[in-house]
Amino acid sequence: MQKEVLVPHQAVHSLPAMPSEAPVFHWAHANGFCARTYTTLLAPLRDHAHVYAWDARGHGETELPADPAAHRNWQVYKHDLIAVLEQLVARHQKPVYIGGHSMGGTTSLMAAAERPDLVAGLLFVDPVIFPDYFMTVDKYLSRFTGKSFQDMFVKPALRRRRVFASAEAMYERYHGRGTFRSWQDAFLRDYVAYATRPVAEGLRLRCEPEWEAANFAARNRRPFDDLKKLSSPFVLLKGETGSTTRHPGAFKRHGFCLHYEEIPGSTHMLPMEFPDRVRAVVLEKLMVSA
Repeated sequence: MQKEVLVPHQAVHSLPAMPSEAPVFHWAHANGFCARTYTTLLAPLRDHAHVYAWDARGHGETELPADPAAHRNWQVYKHDLIAVLEQLVARHQKPVYIGGHSMGGTTSLMAAAERPDLVAGLLFVDPVIFPDYFMTVDKYLSRFTGKSFQDMFVKPALRRRRVFASAEAMYERYHGRGTFRSWQDAFLRDYVAYATRPVAEGLRLRCEPEWEAANFAARNRRPFDDLKKLSSPFVLLKGETGSTTRHPGAFKRHGFCLHYEEIPGSTHMLPMEFPDRVRAVVLEKLMVSA
């Protein structure tokens, strides 16, 4: 994937262009990763679409400010993504199909709810969607006990090692473990290669652990309100275990839902586990009429 700067200080990666009449597809990555972590998933789509994938603020090669102390919610990602989509629509003169994993799926929902004119359709891959009452209960639990659901993600992120002696040292540390235990090998290799930058000591994570933790701690603004406003056709893929998509029935009952699927044997990391199935759904369910 080649890097472009469609919006100042934002890195967007693209695959070789298709004929102009081909549909346009944009991908948004999960918290802590980067666009090119998903190269194995996205590369085969270039036979069918113009493919783009951004590095969100604080990730990959994007250079926008990312101050954990000032980070309160994901609205900033919504505005960043809208700026990218505006440029893609201007370039191709057509709305864009957008997809995303985890935080990237939620960000895509927020952008589509605010700017439906930019969006031809959406692919949600286990987006982070919790009902309002869940977040309210978690807030009071934290206040009175000092513990919260978010601690399960925030504390491990803050403990994440940020510097590795070499690519092989990083690969060996993560291979078959934790978040990465179910990944196909090519995804881990790309994560090691592209989610890091060279430093004197070896390799350093591009997404600082404090920023990753701040994303986990940030509270999204009422995601089900965005879902109610959504007026673009969409597909939802959900992990069978460890999913961050609560109450998927709200998606299934939505008038613009084209397809819902819980992939057997999958987890929250399903793009890295079942990339062939994710691509098939994009082509057979989302862009079938493009």
